[in-house]
Amino acid sequence: MSLSTWAVRCAALGAVLAVSVPVGIAQNVPSTDLSKYVGIQEPPRPIGEDFVRKADWKGLDALIEWLTASNALELDGRPRLQIVMDNIQGYLQTLPPDQDDALQKGLQDYRAQIPNSAFVTVLSAMRWGAQGWRALGTDETAGAPPESQKFFRDRYRRAWDVLRKERSTASRIPAWYAEAIDVGFNAEIPLSEISAIFDEGLKKNPDLLPLYFGMLRAYSPHWGGDYSDADRFIRIQTDSDRNPRGDELYARLYWSLDQWGNGYPKFFEGSKVNWPRMRAGFDLMMQRYPTSLHNKSSFAAYACRAHDATTFRRLRPGLTGYDFGRIAPQGYSLEICDARFATGT
Repeated sequence: MSLSTWAVRCAALGAVLAVSVPVGIAQNVPSTDLSKYVGIQEPPRPIGEDFVRKADWKGLDALIEWLTASNALELDGRPRLQIVMDNIQGYLQTLPPDQDDALQKGLQDYRAQIPNSAFVTVLSAMRWGAQGWRALGTDETAGAPPESQKFFRDRYRRAWDVLRKERSTASRIPAWYAEAIDVGFNAEIPLSEISAIFDEGLKKNPDLLPLYFGMLRAYSPHWGGDYSDADRFIRIQTDSDRNPRGDELYARLYWSLDQWGNGYPKFFEGSKVNWPRMRAGFDLMMQRYPTSLHNKSSFAAYACRAHDATTFRRLRPGLTGYDFGRIAPQGYSLEICDARFATGT
Protein backbone atom coordinates (compact mmCIF):
# COMPACT_ATOMS: atom_id res chain seq x y z
CA MET A 1 0.00 0.00 0.00
CA SER A 2 1.54 3.29 -1.03
CA LEU A 3 1.93 5.90 1.70
CA SER A 4 0.77 8.60 -0.66
CA THR A 5 -2.60 9.76 0.59
CA TRP A 6 -3.87 12.27 -1.97
CA ALA A 7 -7.01 11.69 -4.07
CA VAL A 8 -9.57 13.24 -6.64
CA ARG A 9 -12.35 12.67 -9.25
CA CYS A 10 -14.96 14.44 -11.62
CA ALA A 11 -18.73 14.96 -10.99
CA ALA A 12 -20.48 13.35 -13.95
CA LEU A 13 -19.43 11.12 -16.82
CA GLY A 14 -19.63 12.96 -20.12
CA ALA A 15 -20.75 16.19 -18.47
CA VAL A 16 -19.28 19.54 -19.39
CA LEU A 17 -16.73 20.47 -16.74
CA ALA A 18 -18.02 23.56 -14.98
CA VAL A 19 -14.79 24.85 -13.50
CA SER A 20 -13.88 28.42 -12.75
CA VAL A 21 -10.44 29.09 -14.17
CA PRO A 22 -8.64 31.83 -12.22
CA VAL A 23 -7.42 34.85 -14.13
CA GLY A 24 -3.65 34.77 -14.59
CA ILE A 25 -3.48 30.99 -14.40
CA ALA A 26 -5.39 29.50 -17.31
CA GLN A 27 -3.30 31.27 -19.92
CA ASN A 28 -0.21 29.45 -18.63
CA VAL A 29 -1.71 26.00 -19.13
CA PRO A 30 -0.12 24.71 -22.35
CA SER A 31 -3.39 23.60 -23.95
CA THR A 32 -6.96 24.85 -24.26
CA ASP A 33 -8.26 21.26 -24.15
CA LEU A 34 -9.30 21.23 -20.49
CA SER A 35 -10.27 17.55 -20.64
CA LYS A 36 -6.57 16.81 -21.03
CA TYR A 37 -6.07 17.99 -17.47
CA VAL A 38 -9.38 17.07 -15.83
CA GLY A 39 -10.40 13.70 -17.18
CA ILE A 40 -13.96 12.41 -17.26
CA GLN A 41 -13.06 8.77 -17.21
CA GLU A 42 -12.48 6.11 -14.59
CA PRO A 43 -9.79 5.27 -13.73
CA PRO A 44 -8.50 8.74 -14.68
CA ARG A 45 -5.74 9.08 -17.24
CA PRO A 46 -2.39 9.87 -15.57
CA ILE A 47 -1.02 13.26 -16.52
CA GLY A 48 1.21 14.62 -13.76
CA GLU A 49 4.35 12.74 -14.70
CA ASP A 50 4.24 14.08 -18.26
CA PHE A 51 5.09 17.58 -17.04
CA VAL A 52 7.90 16.34 -14.78
CA ARG A 53 9.40 14.08 -17.44
CA LYS A 54 9.44 16.93 -19.97
CA ALA A 55 10.59 19.48 -17.36
CA ASP A 56 7.60 21.63 -18.31
CA TRP A 57 7.67 23.54 -15.04
CA LYS A 58 5.48 26.43 -16.14
CA GLY A 59 2.85 24.01 -17.37
CA LEU A 60 3.01 21.92 -14.18
CA ASP A 61 2.79 24.94 -11.90
CA ALA A 62 -0.14 26.38 -13.83
CA LEU A 63 -1.92 23.02 -13.71
CA ILE A 64 -1.50 22.69 -9.94
CA GLU A 65 -2.68 26.25 -9.35
CA TRP A 66 -5.67 25.73 -11.62
CA LEU A 67 -6.71 22.41 -10.06
CA THR A 68 -6.31 23.94 -6.59
CA ALA A 69 -8.48 26.93 -7.41
CA SER A 70 -11.15 25.05 -9.36
CA ASN A 71 -11.39 22.09 -6.94
CA ALA A 72 -12.29 19.91 -9.91
CA LEU A 73 -13.53 16.47 -8.89
CA GLU A 74 -13.24 13.02 -10.36
CA LEU A 75 -16.01 10.50 -10.95
CA ASP A 76 -15.89 9.20 -7.39
CA GLY A 77 -15.96 12.63 -5.74
CA ARG A 78 -12.32 13.05 -4.77
CA PRO A 79 -10.26 16.10 -5.86
CA ARG A 80 -8.58 15.72 -9.24
CA LEU A 81 -5.41 17.16 -7.75
CA GLN A 82 -4.91 13.92 -5.80
CA ILE A 83 -4.67 11.87 -8.96
CA VAL A 84 -2.02 14.22 -10.33
CA MET A 85 -0.08 14.06 -7.06
CA ASP A 86 -0.24 10.27 -6.87
CA ASN A 87 0.84 10.01 -10.49
CA ILE A 88 3.87 12.24 -9.91
CA GLN A 89 4.84 10.38 -6.76
CA GLY A 90 4.57 7.02 -8.51
CA TYR A 91 6.78 8.31 -11.31
CA LEU A 92 9.42 9.63 -8.91
CA GLN A 93 9.51 6.38 -6.95
CA THR A 94 10.34 4.43 -10.10
CA LEU A 95 12.83 6.96 -11.47
CA PRO A 96 16.27 5.36 -12.01
CA PRO A 97 18.72 6.72 -9.41
CA ASP A 98 21.14 7.86 -12.14
CA GLN A 99 18.46 10.33 -13.30
CA ASP A 100 18.09 11.99 -9.92
CA ASP A 101 20.80 14.58 -10.55
CA ALA A 102 18.97 15.70 -13.68
CA LEU A 103 15.77 16.00 -11.63
CA GLN A 104 17.54 18.10 -9.03
CA LYS A 105 18.82 20.37 -11.79
CA GLY A 106 15.29 20.55 -13.15
CA LEU A 107 13.97 21.65 -9.76
CA GLN A 108 16.56 24.43 -9.69
CA ASP A 109 15.31 25.55 -13.09
CA TYR A 110 11.73 25.35 -11.76
CA ARG A 111 12.62 27.75 -8.92
CA ALA A 112 14.39 30.09 -11.31
CA GLN A 113 11.48 30.16 -13.78
CA ILE A 114 8.76 30.62 -11.13
CA PRO A 115 10.33 32.21 -8.02
CA ASN A 116 6.98 32.43 -6.19
CA SER A 117 5.93 28.84 -6.84
CA ALA A 118 4.39 26.98 -3.90
CA PHE A 119 4.36 23.59 -5.58
CA VAL A 120 8.11 23.45 -6.22
CA THR A 121 8.50 23.05 -2.45
CA VAL A 122 6.11 20.09 -2.42
CA LEU A 123 7.81 18.52 -5.43
CA SER A 124 11.23 18.92 -3.82
CA ALA A 125 9.97 17.09 -0.72
CA MET A 126 8.48 14.38 -2.93
CA ARG A 127 11.89 13.90 -4.55
CA TRP A 128 13.55 13.25 -1.20
CA GLY A 129 10.78 10.85 -0.18
CA ALA A 130 11.00 8.95 -3.45
CA GLN A 131 14.71 8.37 -2.81
CA GLY A 132 13.80 6.83 0.51
CA TRP A 133 11.25 4.46 -0.99
CA ARG A 134 13.57 3.40 -3.80
CA ALA A 135 16.21 2.45 -1.26
CA LEU A 136 13.71 0.65 0.93
CA GLY A 137 12.37 -1.43 -1.94
CA THR A 138 9.17 -2.28 -0.07
CA ASP A 139 5.98 -0.65 1.17
CA GLU A 140 6.86 -1.51 4.77
CA THR A 141 9.87 -0.35 6.81
CA ALA A 142 9.81 -3.10 9.45
CA GLY A 143 11.26 -5.88 7.30
CA ALA A 144 13.95 -3.81 5.58
CA PRO A 145 17.66 -3.93 6.56
CA PRO A 146 18.69 -1.38 9.22
CA GLU A 147 20.76 0.54 6.67
CA SER A 148 17.75 0.92 4.38
CA GLN A 149 15.56 2.06 7.26
CA LYS A 150 18.15 4.65 8.29
CA PHE A 151 18.46 5.93 4.72
CA PHE A 152 14.65 6.09 4.45
CA ARG A 153 14.31 8.18 7.63
CA ASP A 154 17.16 10.44 6.59
CA ARG A 155 15.58 11.22 3.24
CA TYR A 156 12.20 11.94 4.81
CA ARG A 157 13.79 14.22 7.38
CA ARG A 158 15.36 16.13 4.51
CA ALA A 159 11.91 16.34 2.94
CA TRP A 160 10.54 17.61 6.25
CA ASP A 161 13.26 20.28 6.44
CA VAL A 162 12.30 21.53 2.96
CA LEU A 163 8.61 21.74 3.86
CA ARG A 164 9.26 23.41 7.20
CA LYS A 165 11.76 25.92 5.81
CA GLU A 166 9.41 27.08 3.04
CA ARG A 167 6.14 26.72 4.92
CA SER A 168 5.29 30.43 4.92
CA THR A 169 5.16 30.55 1.12
CA ALA A 170 4.20 26.97 0.20
CA SER A 171 1.36 26.39 2.65
CA ARG A 172 -0.93 28.64 0.63
CA ILE A 173 -1.80 25.52 -1.42
CA PRO A 174 -3.48 22.49 0.18
CA ALA A 175 -0.95 20.12 -1.36
CA TRP A 176 1.58 21.34 1.19
CA TYR A 177 -0.56 20.13 4.11
CA ALA A 178 -1.20 16.71 2.63
CA GLU A 179 2.48 16.22 1.84
CA ALA A 180 3.53 17.48 5.28
CA ILE A 181 1.33 14.91 7.02
CA ASP A 182 2.69 12.08 4.89
CA VAL A 183 6.30 13.23 5.31
CA GLY A 184 5.82 13.87 9.02
CA PHE A 185 4.84 10.29 9.76
CA ASN A 186 7.73 8.88 7.72
CA ALA A 187 10.20 11.28 9.33
CA GLU A 188 8.91 10.27 12.79
CA ILE A 189 7.82 13.79 13.70
CA PRO A 190 5.85 13.92 17.00
CA LEU A 191 2.13 13.23 16.53
CA SER A 192 1.24 16.51 18.26
CA GLU A 193 3.05 18.47 15.54
CA ILE A 194 1.43 16.48 12.74
CA SER A 195 -1.99 16.94 14.38
CA ALA A 196 -1.44 20.70 14.48
CA ILE A 197 -0.74 20.69 10.74
CA PHE A 198 -3.89 18.64 10.18
CA ASP A 199 -6.03 21.07 12.18
CA GLU A 200 -4.58 24.12 10.43
CA GLY A 201 -5.05 22.52 7.03
CA LEU A 202 -8.68 21.68 7.71
CA LYS A 203 -9.43 25.19 8.89
CA LYS A 204 -8.27 26.44 5.50
CA ASN A 205 -9.65 23.51 3.47
CA PRO A 206 -12.50 21.75 5.35
CA ASP A 207 -13.26 19.36 2.48
CA LEU A 208 -9.68 18.29 1.79
CA LEU A 209 -10.06 14.51 1.89
CA PRO A 210 -6.32 13.71 1.66
CA LEU A 211 -5.75 15.36 5.04
CA TYR A 212 -8.23 12.99 6.69
CA PHE A 213 -6.83 9.99 4.85
CA GLY A 214 -3.26 10.81 5.80
CA MET A 215 -4.10 11.45 9.46
CA LEU A 216 -5.88 8.10 9.78
CA ARG A 217 -2.52 6.35 9.57
CA ALA A 218 -1.92 7.32 13.20
CA TYR A 219 -5.02 5.38 14.26
CA SER A 220 -4.61 2.23 12.18
CA PRO A 221 -3.66 -0.84 14.27
CA HIS A 222 -1.45 -1.86 11.35
CA TRP A 223 0.65 1.25 12.06
CA GLY A 224 0.53 1.08 15.85
CA GLY A 225 -2.86 2.70 16.39
CA ASP A 226 -6.06 1.50 18.01
CA TYR A 227 -9.55 0.93 16.58
CA SER A 228 -11.22 2.70 19.51
CA ASP A 229 -9.12 5.82 18.96
CA ALA A 230 -9.78 5.56 15.22
CA ASP A 231 -13.53 5.44 15.80
CA ARG A 232 -13.35 8.45 18.09
CA PHE A 233 -11.38 10.41 15.47
CA ILE A 234 -13.78 9.44 12.67
CA ARG A 235 -16.90 10.36 14.66
CA ILE A 236 -15.42 13.70 15.71
CA GLN A 237 -14.56 14.60 12.12
CA THR A 238 -17.88 13.38 10.72
CA ASP A 239 -19.98 15.14 13.35
CA SER A 240 -18.05 18.40 13.06
CA ASP A 241 -19.85 21.50 11.77
CA ARG A 242 -17.06 21.96 9.22
CA ASN A 243 -17.86 18.63 7.51
CA PRO A 244 -19.74 19.42 4.26
CA ARG A 245 -20.27 15.78 3.22
CA GLY A 246 -22.34 14.37 6.08
CA ASP A 247 -22.16 10.60 6.51
CA GLU A 248 -20.38 10.29 3.18
CA LEU A 249 -17.29 11.33 5.14
CA TYR A 250 -17.94 8.55 7.68
CA ALA A 251 -17.94 5.97 4.88
CA ARG A 252 -14.83 7.41 3.24
CA LEU A 253 -12.88 7.54 6.51
CA TYR A 254 -13.67 3.95 7.47
CA TRP A 255 -12.86 2.94 3.91
CA SER A 256 -9.48 4.68 4.27
CA LEU A 257 -8.86 3.13 7.70
CA ASP A 258 -9.48 -0.30 6.18
CA GLN A 259 -6.99 0.47 3.40
CA TRP A 260 -4.35 1.46 5.93
CA GLY A 261 -4.79 -2.04 7.32
CA ASN A 262 -4.43 -3.61 3.86
CA GLY A 263 -8.01 -4.91 3.87
CA TYR A 264 -7.90 -6.77 7.20
CA PRO A 265 -10.23 -9.78 6.68
CA LYS A 266 -11.99 -9.32 10.05
CA PHE A 267 -12.41 -5.57 9.67
CA PHE A 268 -16.09 -5.64 10.66
CA GLU A 269 -15.43 -7.84 13.66
CA GLY A 270 -12.30 -6.02 14.86
CA SER A 271 -13.07 -2.37 14.20
CA LYS A 272 -15.76 -0.16 15.69
CA VAL A 273 -17.41 0.57 12.33
CA ASN A 274 -21.17 1.03 12.33
CA TRP A 275 -22.26 -0.66 9.10
CA PRO A 276 -25.70 1.01 8.83
CA ARG A 277 -24.02 4.42 9.08
CA MET A 278 -21.28 3.42 6.62
CA ARG A 279 -23.95 2.10 4.26
CA ALA A 280 -25.87 5.38 4.52
CA GLY A 281 -22.64 7.21 3.66
CA PHE A 282 -22.12 5.05 0.60
CA ASP A 283 -25.72 5.66 -0.47
CA LEU A 284 -25.01 9.41 -0.31
CA MET A 285 -21.86 8.82 -2.34
CA MET A 286 -23.83 6.96 -5.02
CA GLN A 287 -26.45 9.73 -5.17
CA ARG A 288 -23.77 12.37 -5.67
CA TYR A 289 -21.49 10.38 -8.00
CA PRO A 290 -23.84 7.86 -9.64
CA THR A 291 -21.54 6.86 -12.51
CA SER A 292 -18.57 5.81 -10.39
CA LEU A 293 -17.93 2.08 -10.72
CA HIS A 294 -15.06 2.56 -8.27
CA ASN A 295 -17.46 3.63 -5.51
CA LYS A 296 -20.12 1.11 -6.47
CA SER A 297 -17.67 -1.80 -6.48
CA SER A 298 -16.30 -0.78 -3.09
CA PHE A 299 -19.82 -0.39 -1.67
CA ALA A 300 -20.71 -3.88 -2.88
CA ALA A 301 -17.49 -5.35 -1.47
CA TYR A 302 -18.23 -3.89 1.96
CA ALA A 303 -21.81 -5.15 1.78
CA CYS A 304 -20.45 -8.62 1.09
CA ARG A 305 -17.99 -8.43 3.97
CA ALA A 306 -20.77 -7.18 6.26
CA HIS A 307 -23.02 -10.10 5.22
CA ASP A 308 -25.60 -7.61 3.96
CA ALA A 309 -27.34 -9.66 1.26
CA THR A 310 -30.02 -7.07 0.50
CA THR A 311 -27.53 -4.29 -0.23
CA PHE A 312 -25.20 -6.54 -2.19
CA ARG A 313 -28.00 -7.80 -4.41
CA ARG A 314 -29.17 -4.22 -4.99
CA LEU A 315 -25.69 -3.24 -6.16
CA ARG A 316 -24.85 -6.45 -8.04
CA PRO A 317 -26.26 -5.51 -11.51
CA GLY A 318 -23.55 -4.00 -13.68
CA LEU A 319 -20.60 -5.09 -11.54
CA THR A 320 -17.73 -6.86 -13.24
CA GLY A 321 -15.11 -9.16 -11.80
CA TYR A 322 -12.39 -6.79 -12.99
CA ASP A 323 -13.77 -3.68 -11.24
CA PHE A 324 -14.68 -5.63 -8.12
CA GLY A 325 -11.28 -7.31 -7.98
CA ARG A 326 -9.48 -3.96 -8.07
CA ILE A 327 -11.32 -2.89 -4.93
CA ALA A 328 -12.07 -5.92 -2.77
CA PRO A 329 -9.42 -7.31 -0.41
CA GLN A 330 -7.82 -10.68 -0.96
CA GLY A 331 -10.29 -13.51 -0.50
CA TYR A 332 -13.34 -11.53 -1.64
CA SER A 333 -13.83 -12.01 -5.37
CA LEU A 334 -17.16 -11.31 -7.04
CA GLU A 335 -17.65 -15.05 -7.46
CA ILE A 336 -17.16 -15.63 -3.73
CA CYS A 337 -19.68 -12.95 -2.83
CA ASP A 338 -22.18 -14.30 -5.36
CA ALA A 339 -21.78 -17.73 -3.82
CA ARG A 340 -22.15 -16.38 -0.29
CA PHE A 341 -25.56 -14.89 -0.94
CA ALA A 342 -26.74 -17.58 -3.32
CA THR A 343 -26.43 -20.04 -0.45
CA GLY A 344 -27.86 -17.65 2.13
CA THR A 345 -24.68 -17.59 4.22
